[in-house]
Amino acid sequence: MSFTACKKVGITLISVEGKNIPSSSGIVVKNCEDIAINNTFIKVVNQPLVSIDNQKLDIQNSKTNTGASLKDDLK
Repeated sequence: MSFTACKKVGITLISVEGKNIPSSSGIVVKNCEDIAINNTFIKVVNQPLVSIDNQKLDIQNSKTNTGASLKDDLK
């Protein structure tokens, strides 16, 4: 899933699985404003969440396949 230059996006109750594709990221959010990610599960080989130049990114109750919080895994 990729979002670029979006405003007021809600991503809720989504499961993203990369099926072992080496270059796959889960969710990519770039140049967005007011993004909420809630109750989401991501299992991919690459980064679960890629955030570039965003404002107001809120992550709640979202995890990776290792059980790590998506918020803590954000780089």
